[in-house]
Amino acid sequence: MKANQPILQSKLTPPYTARTLRRPRLEEKLKAITYKKLAFIIAGAGYGKSTLVAQTVSGLDADAIWYNLDQSDSDLTTFMTHLLVGLRKHMPDIGAGARPKLTAPLISGESRRKLLVSFISEMEKHLSNPIILVLDDFYLIQESQDILQAVEFLLNQMPERFHLVIISRMEPGLKLSRYRATTDIIELGEEDLAFNCDEINSLYQDLLDVRINPSQTDALYAKTGGWAA
Repeated sequence: MKANQPILQSKLTPPYTARTLRRPRLEEKLKAITYKKLAFIIAGAGYGKSTLVAQTVSGLDADAIWYNLDQSDSDLTTFMTHLLVGLRKHMPDIGAGARPKLTAPLISGESRRKLLVSFISEMEKHLSNPIILVLDDFYLIQESQDILQAVEFLLNQMPERFHLVIISRMEPGLKLSRYRATTDIIELGEEDLAFNCDEINSLYQDLLDVRINPSQTDALYAKTGGWAA
């Protein structure tokens, strides 16, 4: 993919969150991303991962880039091109050094490294406000070693005000021990994302306009385990 080819703006658009249930107990945990390096939201389909992140990030004092991934983004040039386009929404001048490298084949490890170094260098030059990059559906591209290595490089080298949120259905295969050791990571899984009884009750009453009594709420929780879908 060449850097001057059209970009699908839908891939850089967060999900629609009107008339979705707010979950303050989880939003409060995720708000800490503004002083953490990384957040992982890992759960199967139907747990409200993307909705939770979109609701939380929209209320933070930070710029945000939302990247809806699919298998085509396993190509490093495609991936980096979309990142640059997303960043230019907040930093219009970024990309002068990295764009020419995106038009050349990224065959060797050295050429990939030069691209990533250029990308980080330009972020350091242009970044003024905190920025949060959300990679949604990361499981669709995590079989690509090029992508895993690029994300690890960015994670290890990115500026202090740059924060990463990864949403996935499975563990992403990244080397995270150093971030866990320094508590520089937020991790939310299925146990966290499962609806509790209060949230089930709110879902029915506030969104579905259906009154349910406590015994019905308990029965729903016992049947579903808090799985909203």
